[in-house]
Amino acid sequence: MPLEEFIITVFCWVETAFEDVTAGIKLRTRGFASRSSDSEVITMEIVGEVLGYDGDEAIWEYYYGLKAHLLIDLRGVAVGVTVTAANVDERDAAYDVLSAIEGLVLGDKGYIRPRFKADGEALGIDLQTPVRRNMKEPRPRWWLLQRVRKRIETVISQLEQRFNPAKTRARDVWHLTNQVTRKLLAHTMGVWLNLRLGREPLDLDGLLAA
Repeated sequence: MPLEEFIITVFCWVETAFEDVTAGIKLRTRGFASRSSDSEVITMEIVGEVLGYDGDEAIWEYYYGLKAHLLIDLRGVAVGVTVTAANVDERDAAYDVLSAIEGLVLGDKGYIRPRFKADGEALGIDLQTPVRRNMKEPRPRWWLLQRVRKRIETVISQLEQRFNPAKTRARDVWHLTNQVTRKLLAHTMGVWLNLRLGREPLDLDGLLAA
């Protein structure tokens, strides 16, 4: 079984069994609140042990999770998505969503890599990102980068809060893929209906009342 599928399987089992096993008992009663859920912590510990990380420090250095990589157009329509393990570099994952498009693509500083930009140019992609402080390259489209950054942050926020992809409760890759796809389809339908009605594309809150 591939590692990614193993991690997903373990997490789905833990997430499904967690409430029955704990019977409502709060496991953490002191210390700072963790950004990881109890199910995520337990999954990290199980997977870490299987991988041979038998000490607490080694297990907590292990980076577990899933991460979605999203490509949208200027309207906010999701036109590409891939899901990877959380420790996969976003520039490596981007190849999955960029292979079928060409033209101007805007990304944040996390996509800065000369080889990645060169690969994009070979595919007809003009990748533009903000510059780091030690970079002297001009960025005449910075105003557009700011605009798109705000738009994609809105889309991500909508997906997280309205469609809750972190709680898919899928127990295998097929069901995970199905649930992520239908969430994106529902979001796209909302954007399409807003455009058809002449409304702001990402105003999903007012769509049903309009």
